[in-house]
Amino acid sequence: RQDLDLFEQLSVPGSGGPLGDASEQQERGVRVLGALARGELRRAHEAEQLVADGAREIIIVAQDTTYYGLDLYGEPRLTELLRKLEEVQGIDWLRLMYFYPMYITDELADVIASSKRIVPYIDMPLQHINDTMLRRMARRVTRSETENLIGKLRSRIPNLTMRTTFITGFPGETD
Repeated sequence: RQDLDLFEQLSVPGSGGPLGDASEQQERGVRVLGALARGELRRAHEAEQLVADGAREIIIVAQDTTYYGLDLYGEPRLTELLRKLEEVQGIDWLRLMYFYPMYITDELADVIASSKRIVPYIDMPLQHINDTMLRRMARRVTRSETENLIGKLRSRIPNLTMRTTFITGFPGETD
C-alpha cells in the first residue's frame, strides 16, 4: 500500500451522516459520488472514472453499506456491486465501511474472502451486545446472532480485521 497518493469514496444508498456535509468532505479531500441510489453498472462506471483520475483505492461507504440495493431492487445487492467493481481494471483495493449485521450473508462473506481487491477489513458498528438493550434500540439482531456472525466471518475471511463502536448511556441503560 505504498505510494497511495489518491483515494476516493464511492457512496452507496443511504449515505449520509458519517461523512458530514459536502463542505466538510471537501475540506478533508474526500470526494463522495452521488448520494442517490444507482445500479451496479453505473457504480462500476464511476469507479472507472475515479481510476482514470488516478485513484487506486475505492472506499464503499453508506449509513449501512449492506443495505445497498434495497431501494432499487427491494433486496440487498452488495455482492453484485462488489463483483462489478472487481472487474474494474486499475483498482488496487476496495475497502468496505459500516456493515451492520442484518444483511451480511454467507454469499457476501464468500465474495469478500475470495476477492483479490477487497481489503479484509470490516467496520461493523455493533452499538450494544445486551439483548434487552438491542431490542430497546430497535436492532433486529441478538447477542447470539452477532457472536455467530462474527465467528462465521472470522472463519471464512482470512486475515480479517474488524472495527466496531458501542453506545453507552442509552436511555434506560443501567450497570
